[in-house]
Amino acid sequence: MNPQKQLFTAGEFARLTGVNKRTLHYYDEIGLFSPAQKGSNGYRYYTYEQSLTLEMLLALREAGMSINEIRHYMDHRSARLFHEMVRQKTSEIDASVRRLKAIKEILEEKDNMLSLSESAKLNQITIKDCPEEYLALSPAVSDSEQEMAALIRHMKEVTAYTPYRKSFGSMLSAEKIQAGNYTDYDYLFTRISRPKTKKGLYKKPKGRYLQAFCKGSWDDIPSVYQKLMSYADSHGLLLRGYSYEIGLNEMAITRMDEYVTLISILCTERMDA
Repeated sequence: MNPQKQLFTAGEFARLTGVNKRTLHYYDEIGLFSPAQKGSNGYRYYTYEQSLTLEMLLALREAGMSINEIRHYMDHRSARLFHEMVRQKTSEIDASVRRLKAIKEILEEKDNMLSLSESAKLNQITIKDCPEEYLALSPAVSDSEQEMAALIRHMKEVTAYTPYRKSFGSMLSAEKIQAGNYTDYDYLFTRISRPKTKKGLYKKPKGRYLQAFCKGSWDDIPSVYQKLMSYADSHGLLLRGYSYEIGLNEMAITRMDEYVTLISILCTERMDA
């Protein structure tokens, strides 16, 4: 039997196409996709060729087209309209793929940060080779009443480089650290991965970074800086540039005493060491 000449009942056609029988009835009722024939008994009959049309219809639904949009196309089918529709939808799909990739990247970054906080050795200072990175910066403020306004302003400025809210941290110059000034931060920063443009971004240099973790409130951070300076002095190292502080586990804690901060600062060997 030639399937292209065979008529299928709604149940058979549903099994052939993998579409629920009720969906076929609904599409018929709203005039979106009707059977090739209707018997005197009210039964619906479909042809094999209609499965190809239904497949396209389902693809359009999967692409996010509304019933009304699809109905308009089905009522005015033409090569020109099909080309226009495909170009529009593929452009929307490409944008959706880029958005989902960016969200996936953020989730993976958060997951990696949380894993790092869970494995953190709180009383240990390490040296790590870090790659070059690009950061979006905003000036920090020392006035506690203006901190929230500065953070909101930073988040708005970051949207010029990424539409998604990513983690932010604080930068403190090595000069202030060496002078015992641990609270007068210079910048807020957000890491921008694979930036479309590097204009206006700060390039965090690659190199060897001293790293340490702080668990608890920000009041405990000065003691970590003192340990970093002591370590650098005893190992003939010089702190350079800025320190970079970033919280690692805010997405998974309920108390501030569980908060883990990673502190990194570029170091080089002292010439007189």
